[in-house]
Amino acid sequence: MSESLDQVLVLIKEELDAEEMDKTHIEELFQKLRDKIESVLADKSNSVEEKETKLSMVSELLTQYEEQARQQRTLIQGGLKKLSKGRRSLKEYQENT
Repeated sequence: MSESLDQVLVLIKEELDAEEMDKTHIEELFQKLRDKIESVLADKSNSVEEKETKLSMVSELLTQYEEQARQQRTLIQGGLKKLSKGRRSLKEYQENT
């Protein structure tokens, strides 16, 4: 895979894993990724098979990132539900005592 394409994918992964994701930065990274993919497709020195391999690898990585994001979202939603339930229980306890 192209070195610069790898670097963009690593940067996207790091941004997605960050505690606080910068939406503007991640959008810029995805634009860079689109640009790199276009350059891979336009590169006449690579065969169709090489291009297919590179794009398949990118697709697989993005699918993994998406699955990880879904898992994190599910965990966060579960935590928020427990927090809300705990707050309601605490409020009811305080009202009854």
